[in-house]
Amino acid sequence: MTTDRLRPDLLRAALEEAVRVRGCPPAEILAEQHPDEALAFHLASCFFCRDERDLLMELGVEPEPPISAGEEAAERGAVRPGDVRALSAVLGGWGPRGRYYRSPLVLVLEPLPGMAGAVRVCLVHDFPRLAGPGDVELAPGLFAESWNSFPAPVDRLGPAVRMVPGAVLEGVLRAVRKRPDPGAAGSEREDDTPESPYVAAFRRLEVETSAYFSLRLAEEVLAETPEEGRQEEDGIPRDEQEFLNRFSRYIRLERDREPSLEDLVVAPWTDAYLPLAAAGETTLFARLYYPGRSDGVLEAVPVELTFRQRLPEGLLLGGRIRSPLGPKARLEARLMWAGVSVAPREVTLDSSSGFFRLLFPAPDLEGRDPEPGDLHLLVISK
Repeated sequence: MTTDRLRPDLLRAALEEAVRVRGCPPAEILAEQHPDEALAFHLASCFFCRDERDLLMELGVEPEPPISAGEEAAERGAVRPGDVRALSAVLGGWGPRGRYYRSPLVLVLEPLPGMAGAVRVCLVHDFPRLAGPGDVELAPGLFAESWNSFPAPVDRLGPAVRMVPGAVLEGVLRAVRKRPDPGAAGSEREDDTPESPYVAAFRRLEVETSAYFSLRLAEEVLAETPEEGRQEEDGIPRDEQEFLNRFSRYIRLERDREPSLEDLVVAPWTDAYLPLAAAGETTLFARLYYPGRSDGVLEAVPVELTFRQRLPEGLLLGGRIRSPLGPKARLEARLMWAGVSVAPREVTLDSSSGFFRLLFPAPDLEGRDPEPGDLHLLVISK
């Protein structure tokens, strides 16, 4: 593509089209005779859908016949790395910002160790003008967002629409390991300007899209277990003395206090194990707990916090834990705000890559965003 791909008018048009593709409802919903509250809210802000609705109301729309679960499974076939597939249509629906999130295309990257029936996927888009760092071209005009991946059950994937060659898939996986910042704008090509507000806006849209679907899928990928049961399963002692013996050399613990997962997440490090950032840097560290070890059971590992965004339902944070994790690793997190420990509403961790997403109930931000020091992470590596 020539350098005119950077013309503001063309970038703006591409972004408007991307917003329509990601956030406008399908025809059968748009043409509903009596709009519900969600559709009415969307129509109030989307002139494109208002015009489209007028046309549909005049001409009518023929709804597509529903596909049964059995038919969908038969069409799905065997899911393999390199498949380009749509997420199941049943996952689509109304979400934040008055958008109707339509199930996007994703690239199947690899199976998830320790998670039977789940794979890691990344979003796919066909907006060449908006391609940026970490967008890997799968075919002319079709890009995989290596920076925007999440786990998905195979039974939530539709039929394959394309299979990319192994060499191309390997290129995507290499880009995943390099992990550019999703907030960066511009492109890796030399003839691109280093920044573009339109590309940055598109990447925010893509983060919001993957957040919507990954949070909907999280419960299906990771089985929910009550905290007390998890504590026993995760090798966290319930006995007070055993808890002190195991962790008091690493973190400051109060005696005569019942052992808790909360303490393991937020208690301060002892001086001997306090992680130190490089001079002039503010670094976020996670606690990595190894239940199977007799020594060195708790250590600090660096974390790359790649995005934070306020959404109507809360504060969305995402990043990557820069350390190898066990295939059944589990993430616990707390946001310390105004002296109160806030647990996330949703947690997603891809143990094979270290990528995570957290959705916290929106705190009273009092004019400032949370700092890295407000976030406490514990990874139980199994």
